Amino acid sequence: MGQVIKIDDFKQELKRLSSLKNSIPEQYKSIGEALSICEISTIKVGVPWLPPSKAPSKALNKAVNKESKELNKKFFYPLEDFIKASLSAVQTETLISYCEDLSSLGSEDNDSLHIPNLKPHQRYYFCFVVIVVLFSSSTFISLLLNSSISAALAVSVITAIPAGLLAIFPCLEIQRRVSFYILLSREISRRRGSDSTGSIGIIPQGT
Repeated sequence: MGQVIKIDDFKQELKRLSSLKNSIPEQYKSIGEALSICEISTIKVGVPWLPPSKAPSKALNKAVNKESKELNKKFFYPLEDFIKASLSAVQTETLISYCEDLSSLGSEDNDSLHIPNLKPHQRYYFCFVVIVVLFSSSTFISLLLNSSISAALAVSVITAIPAGLLAIFPCLEIQRRVSFYILLSREISRRRGSDSTGSIGIIPQGT
């Protein structure tokens, strides 16, 4: 004899599924905010070094930078514990769906993932800092070694430019997405490891 399902139980299940579906945009927002906080607060996630934002007016610029500082205050180490605490209300299925969207959606869809679109000065600020620091230090060291100014500048250029080009790599959008993906994949794997039902798959780390 088949199992009898009470109509009230059926309605409750429909209500639960409907509530879960409606909460997915909010869960995406929570994931995006957590990733943004990590990107602002640590070089391990997203673009290595984000400078203060620049807005058209001083008042707006002040408000944007204040928001960034407020986000930074929410972060705590270790990184894995922050992600675990920040995403505790997010369903594992939603995390998996978000990872899939990270892989498939283009940079023009960052708004749907609730991650900020970076301006060129934000994205490549890290490269600029690397070039300036290496160029200055190489010039200074060369002059200390009694090299001529022209020789010192030549050594500095040879040192700084290749390093700057290498520094571009972690600043690209695809690498930014990969760092987000790996971070969320680790959280999914952690949950999967504690899940005895075996109902949730694991996204391969580092993909």
